[in-house]
Amino acid sequence: MEFPTFSSALPILHQAGFLTRLIPASEENPTEQLLVVMDDEDSTDLKRLELTFLSGLEDPFVLQLFMGLPCSIQETYKVDLSRFILAVNNHVPLTGFGLKEPEMWVYFRHLMPVNSQGLDGELLAQTIWLIWYVVDRFSGIVKEVAEGNKNLEAGLQALEENLQHWQPTNE
Repeated sequence: MEFPTFSSALPILHQAGFLTRLIPASEENPTEQLLVVMDDEDSTDLKRLELTFLSGLEDPFVLQLFMGLPCSIQETYKVDLSRFILAVNNHVPLTGFGLKEPEMWVYFRHLMPVNSQGLDGELLAQTIWLIWYVVDRFSGIVKEVAEGNKNLEAGLQALEENLQHWQPTNE
């Protein structure tokens, strides 16, 4: 069974205002990859969401939406960070914050099933909007805990304050 492609979703993503770059499949990567730039004019960090279908999974296919988050993780804060990431993921509607060990980097990863009829561009656009919102809203606090600028208790307090103003929208 052939992997779905991003071609049907590209016009919808462009109409939604996303900047994309399609990387064709190759010998090294058996599926094409789509990069979506997720930028905020107020941010100095350029965020890039990487979309690729996971090899070996079909019926349904599984689309991985992945974003590495720039921060310097201190080993001494790893336990607090792990517990904090669990708390964040328990409160957001679309989970995906994680910690990759032993490399010690933070990421956001979401897996989306795709049936044999192909990729639903509207659903993908909505999923990307929600990922952007979650990452934009919570990655700063995750970074502060990762770098030791907030301990677990202070991070949880900041999370609680942030959740009081939770209103995801793509407008």
